[in-house]
Parts: sequence; C-alpha cells; structure tokens
Amino acid sequence: MDIFSPLRSFADLITYDWLGLADNSYLGGAVNFWIYDLLKISILLVVINYFMAITRYYLPMERVRDLLTHKRWYGIQYLLAALLGVVTPFCSCSSIPLFIGFLSAGIPLGVTFAFLISSPLVNEASLFLFPSVFGLKITLIYNLVGITIAVLGGGMIQKLKLEKYIQPEILVFTGKRQLGQKYKGQTIPFKERLNLWTREMWEITKKIYPYIVIGVSLGALIHGFVPDAWVANTLSNQNWWTVPMAVLLGVPLYANSISVIPIIEALIHKGVAMGTALAFMTATVTLSIPEALMLKKILKWQLLAIFFAITTAGIIGMGYLFNAVSIDSLDQSNDESISITEAGLHPTQTMINSYFIEIALGTEYNFTNSKKRIRKWQQPVVLVQKNGEFNQYLNDCLDKIISDFNQFSPKTKLVINSSGEDVRFYLTDEANFSGIQPLSPEGYHGFFTFTWDNLDVIQEAIVLVDSSQNINDQMRCHIMREELTQAMGLGNDSERYQDSIFFIKDDEPFFYYTKIDEGVIKLLYSDLIKPGMSHADLEKTLQTE
Repeated sequence: MDIFSPLRSFADLITYDWLGLADNSYLGGAVNFWIYDLLKISILLVVINYFMAITRYYLPMERVRDLLTHKRWYGIQYLLAALLGVVTPFCSCSSIPLFIGFLSAGIPLGVTFAFLISSPLVNEASLFLFPSVFGLKITLIYNLVGITIAVLGGGMIQKLKLEKYIQPEILVFTGKRQLGQKYKGQTIPFKERLNLWTREMWEITKKIYPYIVIGVSLGALIHGFVPDAWVANTLSNQNWWTVPMAVLLGVPLYANSISVIPIIEALIHKGVAMGTALAFMTATVTLSIPEALMLKKILKWQLLAIFFAITTAGIIGMGYLFNAVSIDSLDQSNDESISITEAGLHPTQTMINSYFIEIALGTEYNFTNSKKRIRKWQQPVVLVQKNGEFNQYLNDCLDKIISDFNQFSPKTKLVINSSGEDVRFYLTDEANFSGIQPLSPEGYHGFFTFTWDNLDVIQEAIVLVDSSQNINDQMRCHIMREELTQAMGLGNDSERYQDSIFFIKDDEPFFYYTKIDEGVIKLLYSDLIKPGMSHADLEKTLQTE
C-alpha cells in the first residue's frame, strides 16, 4: 500500500484535469512530479520535525547521545541505523527530514549518515522487485553490499569527527530544561509545551524549506529525462572507466529505484554489464543534485563533499564487484535457458524470420476462423485512447512501451490521444471485459482484438488489461506491453523463447523488448512485409532476403 497515493491522485488532478496538461508530455510530467514531490517532502518535513521536537522534550537526548558515543557498540549502532533506512521507503530527498530530526536530537553524526545512505539505496524496490528482475542471489548480494556501504560510510564519517561542519543553527532549540527554569519546577502547561514543539518545528522547517523548493524544482526539470539509448551505447563498453562514468551519469538523474528499475533492466539486455547498470541505478537513487542543494543548508560544504565522496567510492566498488562476478555462476542457468538468453540478446536473422512467421500469422484468438495472413496498420500515426484509472507507475509504463515500440517502427507511430479511437486501451476489472468486448474469454488478465479491411489492413483495436487486485502493477505493466504489441499485428503467443514478450507463460514480468522482440517488430513494419501475405509468401520473401 502506497501511503502517498492520495497525494499522487491530487497531483494528477491538478496537472491533468485543472491545468489540462497532456500526461505524456515533458511539461506535464515535470509539473506532476514537482507538485507530488513538493507535497510529499513538505508533509514529511513538518511531521518528522514535529515528532522530533516532542522526542527531544521527553527523551533524555544527552543520555542517548552519550550511550551511543561512549559505550562500545562495535559498529552495531551503524547497522541499526542502516536497517532503519531499509524499512523507510524514501528517495534521497525524502530521507532528509528524518536525517535532520536525528541530527537535531543529538544522535551521533555517523549513525545519522548510515541512515541517510541506506534509506534510498536499500528499500522496498531492492527487496521485493529485484527478485523478479535480477534473481534471488543478485538481490541478496545487492542488499548486503548496500547495507555494508551504509555501515562503513557512517563509521568513516564518525571517525573523521566532522561535527564542526554541521550548520549550528540547526541544533539550537529552547528545550525542556530552559522551559523548566521558567516555571521553576512547576508542571509546564500543555499549551506551553505545544507552543514549544510548534515553534521548534517551524524554526527548522523555514530555514531549509527554500532549499527544498529549489531541489524539487531542479528534480522536476530533469525528471523523466533518461537518454537510455545514449546511456546504453556509452556504458556497454567494457572498459574500466564505464563504472565511474555510470555513477557520473546517474547523479543528475533524480529518481527513486522503482521508477529506474525498468531502465536498468533494459540497459542490461542492451549489453551493459550488471555492475555498471547497478552503479548507474545506485547513483541515481542515492546521490542527486537536488539532494545536495537541500543538504547544503544543513551541512557545510566540507562535510557535504566528504559524504558524496565516500558514497561515490562505495557505489563504484559495488559496480566493480558485480562486474567481477560471473552472472552465469550466480544464476546457475541450465542449458535451455542459456540458449533462450542467446536468442533474446543475439538472435540471428534466421531465428528472427522463423519466430516472425510464428508470431505474425493470425492471432491466438481466431474467433472468426479467418485465414492466417499478415495484418498490420498502414497509417503513419495510430492513436491510443486511454480508458480507466492509470496511476503514475502505469502512466510511465505505457509511455515507455510506446517509446520503445516507436523506436523499432519508423513509419507507423503510436501516439496517446484522448479523442483517438484507433486503439481503445482499457484498464479495468477483468469482470468488465465481456461488457466491452463480448468475445473476451474468462479468466484472462489481458486481452486484445483488432479488425481489418478486405486488404488485411488493421482498422481498429481494443486492448483490455485487468486493474483488479489479482495482479500487481509490475505484472500489469508486462501485460500492457504484450497486449498492445499484439494489437499492432503480432497476434500470437509462443512457447519458444522464455524471455520474449510473446512467451505464453506470464510467470515473471518483462519491462522491455528483447532483441528477438525488436527484430520481429522491425520486420513487421518494414517495407518488406505487406498486409495479406500468407505463410508461403513469407517463406519465399524471407528466404530471398
């Protein structure tokens, strides 16, 4: 459950309904991100600062501080702080309010930095999404290494004794002792305590809030700008410098790990090494320019530079570690899955041609008993009309699917348009499928149909995707990609290639097209393939090509 989903809905309402911005536009995405993130961080800042003001009042913070600094914990205090970061689902900027609360409460500097490093680095995405994308062993190693970076980073900062580089006004508060002197041992009225907590909360909030606004604004400007094709070409090089380059590229791209995982998965399948891709992701979610702007109000530049340097070194080390470890030995793939992966990454043209004939002739739902022919769109723009409630994740998913498809289809482009009716795309409960398309079978989470004219040119299509709680958003995103791609004329499922979007068993979600998928899409929308071609026509054409 996303506790911030009402804020997401409110941001969508302002951006797309009140302001009327297109949800697939750069401006719409930037404004939506700005509203949502500013609201989320503002609420976190106020709530956490208020909570920490109450905590400072009632808890003997001097005793807690002395306990953590004078007693031999043998590093366990940094581990506990890092584990606290694991269970707080924050991005790098959203972690700052709690970080400030720890500092103002007198918690040792190294302990607070262990939390600040681990909170965005190891979170719900790395715990629950990684297994389906990278496998269990990669997930375990990543999370262990991430916690280790946080613990070592916190310990190093503590050993360097950098407390003098904290902005002193962040730590100045009236406190219970001063208020007690005012009332000379009498019970302090609750109203007076309430005023104290509120005043302390506002004092710290107003000091850093302008930097919050600047940081979120910068994050909004660069949000969504992930040049994956250029990044993939740059990072697919196997030279030693690709890991540091990945970190440098990742820092300006402010994002949380859930939104960047599909990009990382695509980069890996485009030939980027596992460690290089993970270094890019880790830098994106742990270090960011907006985060630096916010921290600059709290920390002097010397401490800020040391924090970034230590964390960057840890991320680069993680990248080299994963690149040094053989992925085959981690996953222990069997012979069949190795050949499948080879098809997904480096298919021959013969493999693509054979797979194309299987996928493109007819459809998996041949309700009309029609002849198996090539059917494709011929118009330059195919308009996709969205129907249903799309959250930000699914909006981003659909945008990515369309962007990926358009890369491989030079003459026929998909475009989202609210008034367009070429492809009517419904996100709705599976129970409603038959009311929209009576031909839809029961028990399916996704379905598509298309109609064609007497020349076998597709005229319109319907795509249905289940919005119920029976599947999660990651699997929903996979189904959206599969069904929309099939509605473009690649209508069959297959048991041949497990890492193809057309694989008949939807056991694990895919967030990208593999090379064999790319090949069949390019082939369908090339000048070589004409509507109405039969199996014999295809074999003759593809053999002579």
